[in-house]
Amino acid sequence: MLTKSDLKQIRTVVQEEVQSGTKPIKADIASIKTDVSGLKKDTESLKAGQARTDKALKSIKKSLDEATAS
Repeated sequence: MLTKSDLKQIRTVVQEEVQSGTKPIKADIASIKTDVSGLKKDTESLKAGQARTDKALKSIKKSLDEATAS
């Protein structure tokens, strides 16, 4: 039968293992947050580029419509 002291030692070992196991996970989470932040910036840049392209295409289409109407 396990004594209270045995159970306390087991509990301590388990807690230490759980804590040491979460450190790599926290580092991974920080890395993922950094990656996501970079992806958000890239997406914003792509959206801005798409808006400029859409505007240019509208201008080209308008010019073509005017040229074909003449």
